[in-house]
Amino acid sequence: MFSAQAEHSNVVAGYSTQLAPGEPPRLSMPLEDRLSVRCIPDPGDRRGTLIQLTDKGFNVVEAAVEAHVANMHRLLSSLEQAEQQSLAQLLRKLLIVFEE
Repeated sequence: MFSAQAEHSNVVAGYSTQLAPGEPPRLSMPLEDRLSVRCIPDPGDRRGTLIQLTDKGFNVVEAAVEAHVANMHRLLSSLEQAEQQSLAQLLRKLLIVFEE
């Protein structure tokens, strides 16, 4: 499903907080222990913190995505081929509206 990379550097999310100038960050990161993410200073903005998945966190996300895809296949298998094609066309039409 995903292509694993050594540091999973492609799975980084920005996390910003509103801080007064000079105020030290007060991040409580329970996910750092439970879901295996690590907080690292943002090299582009010293006020920011980046949240990066560890190998364990990457595996949790990968398993969740695989379960979701399997469930979607299960749900769609109840539709006939023509119904699946109609659904795909309707979803494309909706997606175009959301992308505007």
